Amino acid sequence: MDKSQKPVNKILVATDGSEAGISAAEYGANMAKKLGAEVVAIGVINVHKYESIAHTFTGQMGWLSVKEKFMKEREKEVTGDLNKVREICERKEVHCKGIIGYGYPHEEIVKYARERESVRMIIIGGSGKDFLGRKILGSVAEKIVQEVTKTLPCPVVVIPCKIEMPGARLDF
Repeated sequence: MDKSQKPVNKILVATDGSEAGISAAEYGANMAKKLGAEVVAIGVINVHKYESIAHTFTGQMGWLSVKEKFMKEREKEVTGDLNKVREICERKEVHCKGIIGYGYPHEEIVKYARERESVRMIIIGGSGKDFLGRKILGSVAEKIVQEVTKTLPCPVVVIPCKIEMPGARLDF
């Protein structure tokens, strides 16, 4: 890309494969289509969580192999989640790139948005797969929204479960 071309604006869609995550992907694809943007789908593997689980089950000896097994399984799941977002974008004729992050989900999502000038918006589901997340605003969404007032260079849109997309208003 030469310097006279502007980078294509990107909408960062965070997904965990939950119903709210799929709703966020639908909304993100519709928004990208309306704005002429691209979608970057991000799924994050909470490495710290799997280290803790592996260590709990195995003690200090052997936890690394258990962690690797958990990680490989989770990578398959996240790849599947990202493929769902790509399929949604393909149906809308929107370009989509998928990436896997490793770390605390909210930190990786914020870091990606902060480090890339072309990310103009983050879209995330309001509740994820965790039990408590189904009852209240998801902890990842909540932490990302808190970052908006501190350091995040772009707005965050939190999508509730079961959003009806055909009548969604995009004329903000």
